[in-house]
Amino acid sequence: MNTFFRAHWSVSENLRFCTIEAYCSPDLSNVIHDSLALKLMEGDIDSFPAQQANPNARFPDTMTRYLNGMARMTKQSFMETFDLGVPWDAPAEGMEDILLIYNRPGALPDTHAAEIAGGGPLPLLTPDEAFANCDYLNVILNDNGHRKQCVAILPQYESYHIQKWMRVGETGALDSRKDLRMVSRGYQDNGRQQFKPPQGKHTRKLWTMLGPYIQNIDKVLATLKPLAESCARFGKEPTVIVMVCNMGQSMLLMNFACAAKSRGLDLRQVLVFATDIETKELAESLGMKSFYDHIVRFVLVKDLVVSLDCVVDLLLKLSFTSPLVRRTSPPCRPKRQLDMVTDSLLP
Repeated sequence: MNTFFRAHWSVSENLRFCTIEAYCSPDLSNVIHDSLALKLMEGDIDSFPAQQANPNARFPDTMTRYLNGMARMTKQSFMETFDLGVPWDAPAEGMEDILLIYNRPGALPDTHAAEIAGGGPLPLLTPDEAFANCDYLNVILNDNGHRKQCVAILPQYESYHIQKWMRVGETGALDSRKDLRMVSRGYQDNGRQQFKPPQGKHTRKLWTMLGPYIQNIDKVLATLKPLAESCARFGKEPTVIVMVCNMGQSMLLMNFACAAKSRGLDLRQVLVFATDIETKELAESLGMKSFYDHIVRFVLVKDLVVSLDCVVDLLLKLSFTSPLVRRTSPPCRPKRQLDMVTDSLLP
């Protein structure tokens, strides 16, 4: 009787496995099985040739410690499943799907595993299928503009900061002839910096503004403590959600409150630090606690009188040179007008 053998080699977690199919009589098959088992028990694994498990694998052996499969999912289904905390752009042509990368074989879903690990087309998964065996999920929000952009994933000590590199010099606009250089996240194609580091004069100004807070810290905390405690009572755990808002951002505050209520979220845990009395009243009318300290606010606004003095001067000059304003008196700057401006800012 002719005997045929077929060996299947696989690699997983740095171990090589061999499966032998023998087409022969049952007695001979048992002898082969026992002989192979004894060889493996004796640790003579190196006598078998080391081969890649799947010649059609999506990634080579040099990457299998951190890349073992890829798949895709519709952006719509992903965003409906996970709340990333940012407003999301509706799917557009050529951007309907998101890319999924699996780092270890154990993270592969129970379904479509062969397609995900293989080198064929990326399978389309649902959120339940895709993340069934994932204990961690890292999300990268990538710009969908028209930049010629590359993304590099390094097997390295983990960092949650995404580095940005551009072809620029020490300063200046994007130049494809220059080498790639690490830049800040606010560096624009035209060479402008959206987020410039503060200068010494800015730091000194902030020191001056910080003084009133430090001098009144005990009074502030005495008022703030019962507010924070009242917010913490409504959660399953003593948690306070802190926000900062001024009147200029009041529309965003209202939008947040409406969105939270539409999702059945309790806003009584939210404590809004308001920079003006109007925002304080607005936050409270929306069902949130709000903190506003008129003592600190008064000291800060009082320091602006000098700059307001210049503003009033300018307004008066404009009023007497405008053809739409009838001149009834000589230009002057009465103290009463300066008081009116400052009084409108003070509580």
